[in-house]
Amino acid sequence: MTWFDPVKYFGHVDAEYLVIVVLLTLLSIILYIFLAAIFASFVSKSEDISQAVSIVGTIMMVPYLLSFLAQENPNISVIRFLSYMPFMSQGIMPVRLARAAVSYQAGWITVLFALLGAIIMYLGAEHLYVKNAFSYSSDSPLKTFFKRILKRN
Repeated sequence: MTWFDPVKYFGHVDAEYLVIVVLLTLLSIILYIFLAAIFASFVSKSEDISQAVSIVGTIMMVPYLLSFLAQENPNISVIRFLSYMPFMSQGIMPVRLARAAVSYQAGWITVLFALLGAIIMYLGAEHLYVKNAFSYSSDSPLKTFFKRILKRN
């Protein structure tokens, strides 16, 4: 007898659920990497990189905290809406799927939205990096980000 029997713990988990959750997790990691790259492209000094990336860490906490709300009531309109949105879906949609509040078809739609979001974030990160690679500023990364985003060209 082994101390850990995977069939005992994971035997009741549907394979489709696991595939959806793994894909959402991987796509969300990619999304957050691209978001970190966007914020880092606004940094001119290496000392400010941690400040820029900490914004992404803070944003990552939002779906985690919302997942607790989704456990209690997975059909609140805000939870239903956010469960399909990239950057939020990895924390909320697995809870809604586990609670049988949505079908696997909704999970696959969320994966598709996350994939589209990752493609858009890649294109945006690439464009912003090229645009900001050699621009220097002494402002904070967040201030520089909003200043450049709101600037009309």
